[in-house]
Amino acid sequence: MSVAIAAGSSCPSDWKDHPDQEGQIFVQVATGLEHLEAAPVYVCSLAGDSQHWVAEGASAIYHPSKSGFRINLRFPPGGHKLTAKIACENNWRVTWAAFASE
Repeated sequence: MSVAIAAGSSCPSDWKDHPDQEGQIFVQVATGLEHLEAAPVYVCSLAGDSQHWVAEGASAIYHPSKSGFRINLRFPPGGHKLTAKIACENNWRVTWAAFASE
């Protein structure tokens, strides 16, 4: 058995405002690992130039698959509303690593 390891990063311009949750944003991270037999295990973090440290949800991975996963973010309750513009202007990106048995 071998272990496949891959890593990458989303782009700041990939963030979108959540259509159903005002003040929340999301990014669909494309990993390009469709060649694997099953979805890998993903580990991720949020990188950026400013304000990324206060965002909530950065390590919560939604809908993991061989092709990628989704991250939803918000600022803490009572704080400012988060927008995709804020994330893009502050160079926010999701850095990720994937691990899978082949």
